[in-house]
Amino acid sequence: FAAGEDTGVAKIGDQTYNSVAEAITAAGSNATTIELTQNVSEDVTIPQGANITLYIPEGITLTNKAGHTITNNGTLTVTGAGTVDNVTHAKGALVNYGTAILEGATFTRSAEASTSATSSGGNSWYVVDNNKGTMTVKGGNIVSTGKFSSLIRNIGDSTTKAQLTIESGKLSNGFIAVKNDDNGDLKISGGEITSDDQAVQNWSQAEISGGTMNGAVYTWAADNSAGQMTISGDAKINGNVYSVQYVYTDNEIVHQPIVSAATKIEGGTIVGNVGAAYSGSAPNTLGVVTVSGGNFFVSVLEKYLADNLKADLQNSDGGAPYS
Repeated sequence: FAAGEDTGVAKIGDQTYNSVAEAITAAGSNATTIELTQNVSEDVTIPQGANITLYIPEGITLTNKAGHTITNNGTLTVTGAGTVDNVTHAKGALVNYGTAILEGATFTRSAEASTSATSSGGNSWYVVDNNKGTMTVKGGNIVSTGKFSSLIRNIGDSTTKAQLTIESGKLSNGFIAVKNDDNGDLKISGGEITSDDQAVQNWSQAEISGGTMNGAVYTWAADNSAGQMTISGDAKINGNVYSVQYVYTDNEIVHQPIVSAATKIEGGTIVGNVGAAYSGSAPNTLGVVTVSGGNFFVSVLEKYLADNLKADLQNSDGGAPYS
């Protein structure tokens, strides 16, 4: 490069590029690692058919200009200890329509301004949105102080499931941390998920077999959709576990869930209360809870116990017995 010439913000091997978009174009359909070499302000799109590993070293931040910071339509792996940030209302640090593997980096919204579930503060949204995509979280951090938007949403549609697997990493939010929305398939086997509200809010299919949830874990039902959740293995939940029926009124018409939210507890350790609950007016049908194993620090009502359990079964770790 000549004196004074821009030496680029990203590189593939020894070749430098003046934007991440240029590097992605150069990669084509080849599996390629792109390394960020300095802070970047850019809306990055991974096209369908691309296979990109984005390495963000410690101290480097990728920030959006006006849209989502990263929109993935191809195959994306994120590594390194740097940061992916978004500063724009109703935009996220990562929106995934393809296949994404998060092995490192911190995803955040540094300008998040929400103060409550009813006040966005003019700048709020999901940090990560898995929209009909396949996403695996194997490390790194997804963090926000938000009180209005969920940290990460997993949502499909009537024809395509969204698949979210959390194996490791740290996720933290002031509101809902992981929202498994319509036609979402959620599997949690590790990691630490922290929320001032719900660590996991499930409206579809969810399995929690490991990891630590600091916050409530709720499975919800509304109208004709109902969440189904299984808790097993060495999962630890430092919060309440409820199956919740959501009843609401629209134009003076009361809408009741047609199907019950259902939670099966086959293992794990639950520090909070376990049971059925409702939001709004009293529902026609209660949520379903079935306990066939696990350790509990608060008594579990006998009506929730599976037939294979006895009412005097004791918690081996010193927690309260079933009752």
